[in-house]
Amino acid sequence: MMNYSDRSKSFRIFSKHLGPKHGHDKAIRDRALSIAQQHLGENPDKVADHLAKSLFSIADENYDYLAPNNLIVLSNGVSELKIGSVSIYDCDKVISELSARPIDPRVKLVCATGFSVEFSDPLIVSLHPVCWLVRVNALKENVDEEAKWLIDVATSAIRLAVEDGEPFFPSFGTLEWHPINPPRNIKPRVIFHEKGLTLGDHYTKAFYTINEKEKARIESAELAPKFGAILDQQSGTMAERLGQCLGWLTRGRQADDRSERLMFFFTAIEALVTGNDSSAPVVQNMARNVAVLWTNDMEMRAQVAKSIKRLYGFRSQTIHTGNRSSSWGNVNECQIIAETLARIVFESVDLADPHEKFLSELSIASFGLAWPST
Repeated sequence: MMNYSDRSKSFRIFSKHLGPKHGHDKAIRDRALSIAQQHLGENPDKVADHLAKSLFSIADENYDYLAPNNLIVLSNGVSELKIGSVSIYDCDKVISELSARPIDPRVKLVCATGFSVEFSDPLIVSLHPVCWLVRVNALKENVDEEAKWLIDVATSAIRLAVEDGEPFFPSFGTLEWHPINPPRNIKPRVIFHEKGLTLGDHYTKAFYTINEKEKARIESAELAPKFGAILDQQSGTMAERLGQCLGWLTRGRQADDRSERLMFFFTAIEALVTGNDSSAPVVQNMARNVAVLWTNDMEMRAQVAKSIKRLYGFRSQTIHTGNRSSSWGNVNECQIIAETLARIVFESVDLADPHEKFLSELSIASFGLAWPST
């Protein structure tokens, strides 16, 4: 008889095979127990077959994730914006959209000033004036995490596309509001010092405004396919790596601790310019690749590479020794570099290309050649 340790190992193997979006040890164990109960007394081989079919069908499960949008403002009559699998709707539009989909008839959606749920019959869901609606392909237990990641990728995609900086556009170094949770308007603290005290300051408003011009640009024939590829996350492509970069950029802007921001921004940079070879000299290769992307001027490349190595030193001190030695100036410099690299790749690289091909081209150009070569 299989003991508990053997069963746990089997669940972990299934979870690993299904991947991070569809794997979840507890959920797989619960599904396995449910299948076993449903087919109690049947031939063990048939039960195993039912179990395998049930678990592998997880990869075909899709969910619609609905949540309040506290980061994007729709203006001048704009009621919706679509970026790949991520949609932004005003309240009336999202209710209209969901009414065309098979949802539980016991749920009633209504427009309100905030998001809440009233446990009545029918169950009333009051919606925020602007909402996220995300199509998520994942195990149910992972939907929250995967939807938030797709929203973060889409947020940086919007940041890349927006041309007219509104007054509250999140500038470099600004804390960006969480895309779902209510914004923090006031810092809840008091600072005492010899000459008086400092009460809770206000957080700077930082959000993105989408007007008709920005909507047309984001959904244009030129940009919409690029955003679709980025959100699709096709394995091994430049679109996948740029999507990873954009997601970590958003996480960096959401962090209010300078060391956390630095780590997130460097993760974004590494997503673009480093490969899967764990034996490669990471810092040297990253510095050379960033320099090639940045400029074709050889002297400037040397300066850029030097800056990357210097900044990476602060990141390494935090990761390996816990030392919080980076300044806000270092962090903001890293953000500028990371977002500039994302823009260069977005505008200059075929996102369908393999990432390994991209790295090979950067490596060749690092010996003194121009990039791109044509």
